[in-house]
Amino acid sequence: MAADRDVLLVVEKAHRGPIDEVRLEFDPLAYKIPPHVTLVYPEEGKRVTGAVVSKVASQLFRLVLRFDQIKIVGDRNVLLMADEESAAYVESVRKELLEGKCNPRISLGRGKDRSEAEKIREFAQSKLKLPLVLEFGEVLHEEILVDGSSRVVGRFPLRQDQLVFQATRAARWLWNSWPFEAGQAHDVARTAYRLLADLVPFDEEAIEESSWKGIRRPEEPPSRFDAQELAVQGVRALAGMKYDARENRRHVEIFAHSLPADARARDAAPMVEEVRRAFADADPEAVHFFLWGDRRADKLPGAVWHADSVQTLGRIPEEMMFDVPPGIELRRESTVEFMEEYTALYEAHRKLFPNVAEHADAEAMRRNLSFGGVLSLRDAGKAIGIVGWQLAPQPVWDVPCHFVDEVIVAPDRRGRGFGKVLRAVAAKAMDRRTSEFQAGRIRAYNTPSLSGALANGRSVVATQFWADAGEGRGWPRYSM
Repeated sequence: MAADRDVLLVVEKAHRGPIDEVRLEFDPLAYKIPPHVTLVYPEEGKRVTGAVVSKVASQLFRLVLRFDQIKIVGDRNVLLMADEESAAYVESVRKELLEGKCNPRISLGRGKDRSEAEKIREFAQSKLKLPLVLEFGEVLHEEILVDGSSRVVGRFPLRQDQLVFQATRAARWLWNSWPFEAGQAHDVARTAYRLLADLVPFDEEAIEESSWKGIRRPEEPPSRFDAQELAVQGVRALAGMKYDARENRRHVEIFAHSLPADARARDAAPMVEEVRRAFADADPEAVHFFLWGDRRADKLPGAVWHADSVQTLGRIPEEMMFDVPPGIELRRESTVEFMEEYTALYEAHRKLFPNVAEHADAEAMRRNLSFGGVLSLRDAGKAIGIVGWQLAPQPVWDVPCHFVDEVIVAPDRRGRGFGKVLRAVAAKAMDRRTSEFQAGRIRAYNTPSLSGALANGRSVVATQFWADAGEGRGWPRYSM
């Protein structure tokens, strides 16, 4: 007769400390098996083959689950219970193995009676600071022997490769795309999981509630807009369709990839070509991707590749290198009266740079007024430059920071250092009590402004690139 088998999701060693402190005292199995969540119980394990366990494990990456309560079950067993959302995720993993619920929890101990179980729970509550967030790094497939001991059938470390790392970083600063709570380890992990596993598929209902409403043609299936994980020449990437309503254009966004930090733009060419091929039926106009670090000196492959912008992060400088020129007024805006001037600056800018200029974002400026600040430079009362920033509502690149949301200078004043002045006076006005860091996006076409922003220890986080997705279409670089 075949022996019983179970499948366990095992807590990463670095996260076991507080749980082991409780288990080693009260759980007789603590020395035999690490803290875990059971995906498949021994009595049902005969229905799951090792090949299925291997396949499911290979599709998972290290995940983070949150536990929010300690329960006594059956008067004797003390269990650490996963919260509702974590439980739903674990059960979605179990469905790939076997139908039915698994009620994810971690055993903390077993008392002789209810009274002793109550004491174990009190001790556990004093040691574990709930809610407790734990990382899981391994799937363990075991055979339960007749004497009660176990034998390992398969041990499957969960993925923690460069693509997972990139997706986790992407999850921290792509909040505008997915409405998740911000800043918590579990929230970041959940977002990264959706980036890698089920970011889209869009179903009909989701499309109706998204920016794709009215854009997807009737004959196009929802799967046309699914995110896809692609591989070419050893490079893996996660990409999905996006749409910009202001430009009325489709493009493919590469959310994460496995290129190393020292990769050059030419190294991305095979990856971009594979993305173009995979999404050809959806007829996108461009492929948008990033490389970590400063890539302004990169030789771009072909005439249709275009540098877009860089993301920057650094400490707010103690000393400002630039100051307001004589004869120019610096004004701290407190109402929306500057909006007309702000829009006029953009209209003039777009006439001069039709394929580059952004749109004036009134909603962002209103947020800046509420959660940060807006400063304008004025000559004889007329606005010649505006800067806006806000305290980012969630940690950006692992630290809370002021995000410089906008810097715009009148076209006839460009090249005179006003952009540097605006960034400097904004940094001076930022509230250091809430954050010592500032971040922002700088357009790469303005190289002098970019170089000035990199002073005072400011670092480049990523450089954005665009590539033509059409066949000889000569797609011009436009701003998203």
